[in-house]
Amino acid sequence: MKLLTASAIALILSSGSVHAAEVPDSLIEKTLGITGVKHEKVTHTKYGMTYSDVSYKTQSGELLLILRLGTAEQYAFWKQAAGPAVAPVSGVGAEGFQIKKPKSLCAKSQSTAVCATPDYFLKNPKITDEHLQAIVKAAL
Repeated sequence: MKLLTASAIALILSSGSVHAAEVPDSLIEKTLGITGVKHEKVTHTKYGMTYSDVSYKTQSGELLLILRLGTAEQYAFWKQAAGPAVAPVSGVGAEGFQIKKPKSLCAKSQSTAVCATPDYFLKNPKITDEHLQAIVKAAL
């Protein structure tokens, strides 16, 4: 009975959680200076946490970047999983960190969290730290 109750509580908490928002294709296009961006959202549940990955691609299907959308509580998990390679970032949400290799920028607000990771093999357009900051701010 205790297991059933704990499972029910976990389900209720995860279903009512607030995630960061998908960024419109038009904002990605404007930020990166390109056209024809399309996105696809996939929701995952792992380790009792539900989050979404939003893949932004060029018109030809080349991956540009992935946004991971989650809750502020998941941010701590992501930061710990990134290990010692994280560097704090200010000016993006309530708290933020970045990883240089592979490049990624994560931030949280009071209730949401987002990580933006450009495709590692993407050569053009070059996605800068400033691009990632603008995209993460828009998602929060």
